[in-house]
Amino acid sequence: MEPHPGGALVVIDRPDSPRAGKVMLDAYGADILLGYIMSARLAVPGEMPEEEIGGAFPTRFQLENEPASAVIIDQLHQPRPFHIPAPLWDRVYAELCLVCAHARELERRRAARVH
Repeated sequence: MEPHPGGALVVIDRPDSPRAGKVMLDAYGADILLGYIMSARLAVPGEMPEEEIGGAFPTRFQLENEPASAVIIDQLHQPRPFHIPAPLWDRVYAELCLVCAHARELERRRAARVH
């Protein structure tokens, strides 16, 4: 997470898989991903609808069950979708809880300076 003109920029990548690409989200997008991961965890092996957000980082979140469960994050400015396989959901969820808290505080401080 780092400061961004819109408040906070959250970058997610897979250092263990350099070809996986990366995802860039604002605080709103990170909060949506947080909820989507938990919803996917509760839905598997069933299905759930995709979620789309606009703004500076338009993104579509999807649950894929075949060949293995994964949350798929598709962004217009990235060449290919980013996959978060089910075995990583708990770790990503926990890390996003911390990141989202920091992002909200960064936005709160930014708003306090504007007024």
